[in-house]
Order: sequence, then C-alpha cells, then structure tokens
Amino acid sequence: MHRPSLRARFVIYLLAVHVGAGALGVYLLLQHRAWLYAIEVVLIGSLACAGAARAHAMLDRASPAVGSTVKAPAEIVLTFTQAIEPAFSRIEVRNAEYALEQTAARVEAARKARDLAQRTFEITQKEQTLGAGSTYQTMTTQRDLALAELDLVTAMTVYQKAKVEVDRATGATLDHNGIEVQDAINGTVGAATP
Repeated sequence: MHRPSLRARFVIYLLAVHVGAGALGVYLLLQHRAWLYAIEVVLIGSLACAGAARAHAMLDRASPAVGSTVKAPAEIVLTFTQAIEPAFSRIEVRNAEYALEQTAARVEAARKARDLAQRTFEITQKEQTLGAGSTYQTMTTQRDLALAELDLVTAMTVYQKAKVEVDRATGATLDHNGIEVQDAINGTVGAATP
C-alpha cells in the first residue's frame, strides 16, 4: 500500500473538515486515484460557492447611484440583497442609550470623588497651617485632587461622546445641532443652538 501524496492528504483533510466525512473512509476512497480528481472538483466547487453566501444584507442598488452628485433628489431608493431586520437596528440604539446611562453614572461618581478629594485637600492644608500635618501629606492630597479632577474630565468627555453616539444612532444629530437639511442644500448657514 502506498502513502498518499501531499495533494491527496490535503483533499482528505478538506473533505473531513468541510463535508464532515470520516478521514479513514475518505482515505480508503482516495486509494483509487480516479476518485481523487472527481472529489477535488466537487470539493473546490463547494468551497467556491460557500464564499458567495452572505450573513448580512449588502447594498445591491441605489438611486441616485452610489458616488453620484445630484441636487436635492426627491427620493432616495436603497435596495439590499436581503431583507433588513428592524430588530437589529434597534439594538444599536439600545446599546448607545445604555452606554449613555453608564457614562452618566461614571460622571456622577467622578464628581463625588473629586469633591471628596477637594475636601480632603482643604482639611490637610488647614492641618499643615496649624502645625499638625506635614508638607508631604498636603502634597499627596493635592496630587490626589489633581488625579480626581482628571478622572472627572475624562468621564465628562466619554459622556459627551456617548451623547453624540445616541444622536447618531437615533438620527438626531442634525436636529440637536440646529441644522435643517433644506438650509444645508441651499448653502444657508444658521446659528447652531446648543
């Protein structure tokens, strides 16, 4: 009995993995070289077709065409390769709202930590003034206050980014910035409202 070539062993492996056939049965089948080429053709064909399957809807056609420049179209039509599942679009909004709630709680916790660090620093300063505390303690609490303020600024930045993400997910970015689509089309610049 001869040892199968590297090519035959590769086909055995692909069949065992892709088709789910037992490796021993495939090996015995491939002992007849005529089967090797037929199985390779079927296997390569099935692997090539597997790449065509898509797990997500892709844009198939758009009117006006993608990349085209037009003046205020009356209608925009997007055709996808599959039906769009509304439940999945809501998940994005829920995630954005959840992130906003979490970052708001983070800002509140950072604000309380900063306030506590501020009070601790003030008490340590008074102790030092009265001769009961050391310069080292005062410097340490001042450093802690600076770190607490940095944490608060970071939390507030993340919160603002979360607000922007909620606006993006809900499609309210233009409204919250006081931008009218018609004004943008006409080239009119108005004052943004906070």
